Amino acid sequence: MKVKEEIDHLAYLGKYLKVVRKELGFKQSDVCKSMKISQTHLSQIENGVRTGTIQMLDRIMAFYNITITITYYVDKHTSK
Repeated sequence: MKVKEEIDHLAYLGKYLKVVRKELGFKQSDVCKSMKISQTHLSQIENGVRTGTIQMLDRIMAFYNITITITYYVDKHTSK
């Protein structure tokens, strides 16, 4: 998988987490206060401006009590 595609997937995940947050009735400020991150940082992740680290996305998912399985694989023919 190319780096650009990986970033696109992480950006999409951030946008999905925004939908989940709203469905659960949380405000950005609720999440940020609990996770000790800035509202700007969360907003950038949710809007795909900033991808966030896997660890950060995992913490957000844990806060929402959700799990998402993401599987990446590398095809030996495309990784030359």
